[in-house]
Amino acid sequence: MLFEWTEEKLAWYVRASRVTGFHARLADMIRPRLRAQDTVCDFGCGPGLIDLALAGTVREITAIDVASIPIEFLRREASSAGAGNIRPLVADAERMVAEGSPFPPFDVALFCYFSGPGELMKQVLRREGRLTVCVMHGMDVSKKPSKIGGSRHRAYAEEMEAFLEGEGLAYEKQELSLDFSQPLRSKEEARAFFETYAKGDDERIEAQLARVVETGGVAAGKAGGAEFPYTFPCEKDVAVFFI
Repeated sequence: MLFEWTEEKLAWYVRASRVTGFHARLADMIRPRLRAQDTVCDFGCGPGLIDLALAGTVREITAIDVASIPIEFLRREASSAGAGNIRPLVADAERMVAEGSPFPPFDVALFCYFSGPGELMKQVLRREGRLTVCVMHGMDVSKKPSKIGGSRHRAYAEEMEAFLEGEGLAYEKQELSLDFSQPLRSKEEARAFFETYAKGDDERIEAQLARVVETGGVAAGKAGGAEFPYTFPCEKDVAVFFI
């Protein structure tokens, strides 16, 4: 199921990433595998937070997403940061594969929580490229609780491992747990956050609201501070595949 971006969802997502350093830490894991002359293609890039962190490491990044809202954000952020080597592109990569359309040439493919493995990922892995990097949920899918609203993203480590082994592809996997707590300005904003994702599931909204923590000010809480006196705690088990 395709994630539907809105300006509100984007703002919450970017806030959580920047306060916790989530995508910066992911970029730190990937950066040692990249070369200064590399061209990168990020499939399903969203707002491109990893791309912004990696822009100074490689020659060029083509960032592709079907949604215009995160791509416009990335264009603004890349311009503000002077990252002229990031090329944001609104396109449906899966449709491009289905229609046989060529991709721009690239050395490194990046999939960050892309809902695969599917035909797109198979085609990319079959290319004559130097490296493919896949960031997946690290928890065993059988143990993963349903997300807000009951939908489940299909980017799980055990699924990727089964796919790669079935294809006979060699890979290296690194795992870690990263903070991706949601900073919140008020209990009212917390309710709006959960109502946005829970789609009328009042029981789940109340259960999630009960987990919201008051951080106590600047010094307290990983994702708190004077601007965000509340946080919804979240630790993500992450698996990064280098193929």
